[in-house]
Amino acid sequence: MKKIIITISIACLIFALSAEKKFYDVNGLRKLSPEELQELRERPQFNATMFRNERELPEALNNANTPFFPPVIQQEGGSCGQASGVYYQFGYEMNRLRGANADVQGNQYPTHFTWNFLNGGAGMGSYPFDGWTIIDKVGCPDITTYGGHFAEGGNTRWMSGYDNYRAGMTNRIKNHLNIDVSDEDGLHNLKQWMTDKGIGDETGGIANFAAGVSPISMDYIPDGEYAGKSIITEWSHEPNHAMTFVGFDDNVCYDINGDGQFTNDIDINNDGEVNLKDWERGALIVANSWGSGWEDNGFSYMMYRLLAIPCEEGGIWENMVFVLNGRADYEPKLGLKVTMNHNCRKKIRLAAGISQDPDAELPDWQIDFPIVNFQGGDHGMNGYGNEIELGIDITDFAGIVSETGAAKIFLAVQENDPDNSSYGEITGFSIINYQNNDEETICPQTNIPIENNGVTSLSVPVSLTDGNIEIIGDSNIYINHDEEFETQFNAVNGTEPYVWNMLKKYNETETDIDEELEIDETWTFINTNTTDDDFAYSDLPFTFNFYGKNYDRVGVLTDGSLVFDVDHFVGLRSLSNLKKYKAITPFGRDLQSFPEYGEGIFSKATEDEITFQWNTSEYNNPGKNFRFAVVLTRENEIKFIFGNNLSEPGNFVSGISDGSGLNYEISSANYYNNIPDNYALTFTSDSDYENVNLTEDGFFSGTKENNAYVSEYKILVTDYDHTSAMKTIRVLSGVENETVPYFEELKVINCYPNPLISQRSETTISFEINKPQTVNLNIYNIKGQKVSSVNKKCKTGFNKLSWKGINSNGKYVTEGVYFYKISTEKNEKYGKILLLK
Repeated sequence: MKKIIITISIACLIFALSAEKKFYDVNGLRKLSPEELQELRERPQFNATMFRNERELPEALNNANTPFFPPVIQQEGGSCGQASGVYYQFGYEMNRLRGANADVQGNQYPTHFTWNFLNGGAGMGSYPFDGWTIIDKVGCPDITTYGGHFAEGGNTRWMSGYDNYRAGMTNRIKNHLNIDVSDEDGLHNLKQWMTDKGIGDETGGIANFAAGVSPISMDYIPDGEYAGKSIITEWSHEPNHAMTFVGFDDNVCYDINGDGQFTNDIDINNDGEVNLKDWERGALIVANSWGSGWEDNGFSYMMYRLLAIPCEEGGIWENMVFVLNGRADYEPKLGLKVTMNHNCRKKIRLAAGISQDPDAELPDWQIDFPIVNFQGGDHGMNGYGNEIELGIDITDFAGIVSETGAAKIFLAVQENDPDNSSYGEITGFSIINYQNNDEETICPQTNIPIENNGVTSLSVPVSLTDGNIEIIGDSNIYINHDEEFETQFNAVNGTEPYVWNMLKKYNETETDIDEELEIDETWTFINTNTTDDDFAYSDLPFTFNFYGKNYDRVGVLTDGSLVFDVDHFVGLRSLSNLKKYKAITPFGRDLQSFPEYGEGIFSKATEDEITFQWNTSEYNNPGKNFRFAVVLTRENEIKFIFGNNLSEPGNFVSGISDGSGLNYEISSANYYNNIPDNYALTFTSDSDYENVNLTEDGFFSGTKENNAYVSEYKILVTDYDHTSAMKTIRVLSGVENETVPYFEELKVINCYPNPLISQRSETTISFEINKPQTVNLNIYNIKGQKVSSVNKKCKTGFNKLSWKGINSNGKYVTEGVYFYKISTEKNEKYGKILLLK
């Protein structure tokens, strides 16, 4: 029996077929960071033992022979991750669910719709699950909608046209899972998945995997039923290609050790154990994306044993496969349409937000998207020009409305352009309500220039009254001091299951500081063992509450972050990574300190605060120094301090996050071309989240140990269709004998922060009223001259009005003493505000 080795260079694979040379790019996989790899390993697993009605496994199965599997293609460029994950597996799954024939282009899905958001505009690699993340939130058009070819327009094109995006919104993913195939149980789970997904379905799924193909060790089966069929006996040791398992056959055999036998019960690799690594019987069926000319019409067998053998010894990568469950019955409820232009799309990120208050200036909740997220390389928006029309599903917002159904939806376009070398504008923006006969609400603002290296925000009031999820439960909870409370919230009018979350908000204020960041003998050096990509614990002199949880120590990262609930280094250098971890990040960047120049990380503590200071440099560049700090206080405040050497910060991220992906704040430092000298930001929580908890099932409980009269919480519920609803809950403490207070005609609770420090900050006046009415807030200077006025229709109970330190002409006022008057139909209250700069 003669073994053959197909040799493939790192740049491309070349082999002869019918006297024609074909070239295959095998740079198809990106390099995962250690954090991404750990996250991948911790993803949910499919285990057939969870199900009770699974079918008996056949000896052989080939799902490529069903009408649901699309024709074999020859991928373009390094798009194997999307060829295997989107064109093959996602396409197969959608057709399986719909009973559709995959031979029709309208039932096939393009490789390049997802890949072109992932490849950096330069053909970079990706994994199947990268594309699935996009489809989960955005959907995927079929090939007909995409333009008639799976790679229409090449590897830089971004699809344009709202209707095209709308057509793809119905093609979605329910979830995606891993299957650990490192042993016989894992092989059983994979075969059960392919047979019936473990739930007794008439058809099962297929699976994706990665392996090294430079080279592939292959042979041809010499005789018997499978004579002449190719079989893969070993992969190369560096993974660089994604493929698909479409079936299995227990009867395929190959004699690995050359003893003339086909065995599964002999230790053929001499490791002292007999397990799946020793099997010579059984093979999986591999579907490749190198065209029908590759091996057996685009398919080959692969020995079962390669599932268990480590990648560095010739097995598949990570000894795991990746599978998905599709969603074929999804219909969006709300769409966002934006027409815009920009000459460098990698500098642009889109986000959307919503407030239940149609007069709000800021959203209560904001989400971003896996597309148009600083992606696509140095190209115009559509890849060949600057214009694009996008459509994004924002069904998440469909239930975030007031009692009247009113809301306001925001569009935010962030530009990261510190060199001021790019330009663009938002041509138009609208919201389409599919629950109300596709009603389109158009923002009256058009042709708005995109603010350089900042955020351009547009908004439009909407009415979303049909089919909203309703949260059942009291809005006000009355307790005595130190009293425990608990209540169960429920949701109706949605599709189960429901998932509950609490929105946790921190407010940011800006200020200047007088002192410079200097290190002397009173500071303590924090030893991270190495000066690059390392971690050390630091104890706190007090208990610090962050997003509702108490901490006595923090993790300090060389890359400019404090982390919680993490015991190792993680690279927090982008917003996407920051959102995955509970962290305080004043300046997240690839940094390295050089002790020979006095650099390092230092701390200094008192009874009431602790300061962490980084005196560090750009990685491998001691000539580019950065100095910044973060201060934590006993009152749970967070302050970022930036030194006088951040005039060219480069690409970095600055903000705080609870790690859920839901609650995070991007600091204002992100929007400066040059961070001002001795610049500081302070973050304070807008509510008391300590000792308060909301479970994923909607059970709300806690205690109030302070004397705060009212604490306000926003809870969010999301159903199976991604529709969400929000409710504001107020916990009122200080009530004796469980008596319920009646709201006064007007009662001011507080004015915070006060003093108001610097520009770009605001003070909020909290108050209660006893009936719905218009409330007026007037601001006066020391001479009694009115400088600003706000009128707002307010509801019974707790309300807020804010002043940003600007006059009626939108200009920032000078520092000094100001007075506010808040008035209702029958009452008025006064107070003083001190403005400092």
